[in-house]
Parts: sequence; structure tokens; C-alpha cells
Amino acid sequence: VLIETGPAITISAFTNILAFVIGAYSSPPEIRLFCIGNAVCIFMDMLYQLTFYTAVMALFADSAVQYSEKEESSRLKTAAQDFLHWYTGLVSNWKVSLAVMLIWVVYVGGAIVGLFYVSIDLSPQKMFLPDSKLIHIDRIRNKFMVPFYTPATVVVNNPGNLSDPENVQELLALKHAFESLPDAIGPESTKFFLDDYITYKESLGDELEADPDAGTLDSFLSWLEYSFWKGFVKLENTTDLFFRYIETPLKRPHASRFIFITGYHGQHLVSWKEKGHLLKSLREQVDRFGRQFNATVFSDDAFYIDLLEAIPTITWQSFLATFACVILVCAMFINHIATVLFVSMAILATCVGVFGYMSLLGFSLDPIIMSIAIMCIGFSVDIPAHVSFHYHAARSYMTKKGTSSTLSSESEGNSSKYRLRLQHTLCSVGFPVVQAGVSTNLCALPLAFVPLYMAQVFAFAMLMCISISLIHGVLILPAMFCLYDRVLPLSHHCSSYIQKRRKCSPS
Repeated sequence: VLIETGPAITISAFTNILAFVIGAYSSPPEIRLFCIGNAVCIFMDMLYQLTFYTAVMALFADSAVQYSEKEESSRLKTAAQDFLHWYTGLVSNWKVSLAVMLIWVVYVGGAIVGLFYVSIDLSPQKMFLPDSKLIHIDRIRNKFMVPFYTPATVVVNNPGNLSDPENVQELLALKHAFESLPDAIGPESTKFFLDDYITYKESLGDELEADPDAGTLDSFLSWLEYSFWKGFVKLENTTDLFFRYIETPLKRPHASRFIFITGYHGQHLVSWKEKGHLLKSLREQVDRFGRQFNATVFSDDAFYIDLLEAIPTITWQSFLATFACVILVCAMFINHIATVLFVSMAILATCVGVFGYMSLLGFSLDPIIMSIAIMCIGFSVDIPAHVSFHYHAARSYMTKKGTSSTLSSESEGNSSKYRLRLQHTLCSVGFPVVQAGVSTNLCALPLAFVPLYMAQVFAFAMLMCISISLIHGVLILPAMFCLYDRVLPLSHHCSSYIQKRRKCSPS
């Protein structure tokens, strides 16, 4: 049993573990935890299969079987062989295989079209139950706050000397740059302490000449009507240059950094895409004055917007890296270029089909879909790898007779070489593969009835991934192998014919 199934089990385990390890390395913290947990579970499951489960099989393999059980097993075996004989005869027909491949090409084309319509969305409705108060709060925020006042907080980490008129004008230019953006409300929405500070110093007039300390920032903030600006300005004490070398130098407070807030409005700002455009504009203005004032901008939605921008890149990079590593592992165990190529096509078609048709059905890209992308690569390799490995190894296995690969003599006499290899493959792993696919779908199906987006999209993606992978394993790959086994001898014959003609032709 281990000789026949060991390599296939190892391929499945290593590729799944590798997929989740790459996902853990290149994903956000939440998805990283998901990937690490799955990788550990798969590793423990592989150890369980190769140790405990194998030992239990060895202990009970020779247990006595009642006659009724033997008779029932014989009837099931006969029925299974009859079905396999009919099914392999159908798939080995080149016309049927060609029709299957044409349908497969249409399927892949539709999936690729769906990839061009992938949208990105991080709405809170995806993370919570429909009756959650957080969703209600978010709806109120999007209805009454975001369209009318979306704040942006600018942090000036190096404001410079506020007594220098040129420096103050540059700070006012920084404020004006944010107030001049297309969606800006304007100066009436801005809270900028320098406006009041300038007004305060102008109101002092000649008093500044008599008492220069009256115009300091500390004096300004000590007034009751201006004291609220203390929450916007961080003060630090510095030694005055004139008193620096006195035994008890005079220290004057100055602004080491400050913040100001301005607002933006528009019904379109409810969209995450438009929020991203606004944040990009804010950061462009910050970059203009970044060297002089070391300014940064803060937005409530910046974390999610940055995640939106990172998700597509991280998704396709993780997908390609995982796909390449999975194919490399398959190539280590399946030493046949064409077989590895067919497995690669099956895995790629499964993943592209899942996300392409999910996009056409209205699902958008988010961290949940991102984690599912990594998971689908792992799940989509299992069935094609099992079928392809056994088909590739069938040439040596056909000479041996075992409990899992016994074929009728009538079949051996009348079937083609391809049909015999396909019969051996499906007889070895066909029914276990179908059983595994159906049982996995049944396990994921209850999640579809949970009123939570996270659970429903997971169940839907799992059902699609396992079902498409199962179809590839029992139908698409056999059709590929059928056409390949028919085309390859023909190409060899044509090549040898051309070589003979070249030798016979006069030089």
C-alpha cells in the first residue's frame, strides 16, 4: 500500500505545506496565522497516516472476514470493474476526449475573462454577522459623516522657527495645499493653530515692543480662549541663544511638532476606491513639503486602503511563488515532463476557474479571498497529482497484480495500452479520489448556511475548488493523456518518415 500510495501522499502533503508556508511568509498577520495552522495540521496528518494509521492497518489486515462480507465485496468489485470498463472505453475514444478538451478550453476562457472583472472591497459587512451593531454603526457613518466631513490629520514633525516670517509662510502654504485639493471643504473646515497665533500676535501691536515675552507661544497658549490648542501642539523647552552661557540659562518653550486637521466631502468618498484616490492626493502634498517639515498624514481608513493596494500584488506574487514550488515538488516525484505539464495545467485551470467565476458571480478580492487563493493551490494539487502519478507509474504496475490493480483478462486482451493504464489508475485511486472529494465538499457545505460572509465564501470556494479539481482528475486529465498518447506516436511516425525521406533524397 505504501509503495503505491506513499509518493502520492508525500506529493500532496509537501505541496500543501509548501503552499501554506509561502502564504505565511508573504501575507498579513491574520492570514499568516491561518496558513501556519493549516501547515502544522497537514504535517501532523501526514505523520498520522505514515505511522499510527499504517500500524493499525498492519494489525487488522489479516483479520477474519465473514462469507457474507466477502460475497458483498465481490459483487461491489465486479460492479466497479464493469463501470470502469465502460468509463475507460468512453474516455479512451479520441472523439470524446477531443470534445472534453474543447469544453475545457471554453471553461478556461470564461475564467480568464472573469479575472479582468475582479474588484477589491473591504467593507465591514464581510467581517461580522448581519445583526452586528458594528455594521449598523458603519452604515450611519457612511450615510451621515463620510459624505459631509472626512477628516485628514497632518502631523508636522519639524515645524521650524515660528518666529521666522518666511518659515510661517511655508507652513501656511502647506495648509493651503491641503485646502486646495478637489474634494476639500476649504479653510472653514481646517483647525490650524497658526491662524489664531498670527491673529493673536497682530492684536498685541505695540505691546510686543514693551514686553517681547507676550508674543511667545507659551503666552499664547496660556490664554483661556486659546488653551484648547494645547492638544494640537507639543512644546519643548530650549535654551535661548542670548542666555546660553549664563549659569542659569533661560529656557523658552517652542513647538517641537504640531498637528492640524482639514476636511473633505463628497458622496463618492463612501467608495473605498475614491478613498484611496483621496489618500494618494494627501500623500502627494505631504511629499512636497516632506524634506522641510517632515510632515506625515493620518487617515482613519489609511490602514485598510494600504491593504487594498497590497492585496492584488501579494495575491499574485504568493500565487506564482506557490504554484512554482508546487510544480517543482511534483517534478521531483513524477519524472515525466508531459505529465508534470498536464498537472500544472490542471492546477492552474482549477485556481483560475475558482477566482474567475467567483468574480463573475459578484465576489470581490479581500483578505479572505487572498487566504483562499493560497489554500486553493494546495487543495487543487491533490487529486491531479494522485491521478497523474499513478498513470505515469502504471507502466511498471501493470505487470504486477495486487488488490488495488487487478484487471480482468478480457480487458487485458481487448483494450489498448492507454486504456489499460487508465484502468489501472482509476482502479487504484479513482474511487478514493471521488470519495475524498465528496466527503470534503460535505464537510464544507454546512458553512454555506452560516449567515457570515467569511464562512459562506470559504464554503463556496471550497466547493468550487474540490469539484473542479475532481473533474480534472477523473475526466480532463484522462482526456489529455488519451490525446497525448495518440498524438505522440503519430508525431514520432511523421518525424521518422521525414528523416527517411531526407536520407533517400539525393544530396
